[in-house]
Amino acid sequence: MSGGTPLAVSDALRLLRAEGVPARGASLAGADGEVLAIAADAGELAAIGALAHRLRALGFRYVALDLDGDTESSDRDVTTSSRTT
Repeated sequence: MSGGTPLAVSDALRLLRAEGVPARGASLAGADGEVLAIAADAGELAAIGALAHRLRALGFRYVALDLDGDTESSDRDVTTSSRTT
């Protein structure tokens, strides 16, 4: 697997929102962009875990939970906010 793409990150955020998971954002991580790092509260671990198979099917080898929610500091940041104003 070659890793995720910016489009796949957007698709992942759409999937999370559709399933009611309040992720603050997501980014590509890892040397080859093979990790989807989701910024969310620790309380969302079970919900994200239940969706991990579907998230990996978007092209990610791993799905990680970023508890600090600091996707903006990532070098490979793609989508930093799922909040609406």
